Amino acid sequence: MGIDIERERLISFAAAAKLFPAMRSNRPVSTSTIWRWCQEGGKLPGGQRLKLESVRVVGRHMTSVEAVHRFLAAQNPTADANQVAGAATTNDARTAALDHEEQQVRELLAS
Repeated sequence: MGIDIERERLISFAAAAKLFPAMRSNRPVSTSTIWRWCQEGGKLPGGQRLKLESVRVVGRHMTSVEAVHRFLAAQNPTADANQVAGAATTNDARTAALDHEEQQVRELLAS
């Protein structure tokens, strides 16, 4: 499945990096890490590689909040995908959750 540019909220790699908590040595995830996850993927326990979905928009690479959610959910197959992605179960709750995430991304991009 690829990114649906009409339905998903596109974000820059810098904004995507801010969606992840600090990792090694308590340092934040860098944009180059997001690029590497898109190009080479991350290694799964079974040895397979999982790539973060991205698209090119006017010479700029972008991903989406939903692609990040799918990337995390695919790494946690035993976990409930709704729990990993933070998705709601009803349409109204899902819409509210998406609006909240969009606001968070806007705040991240504004800072």
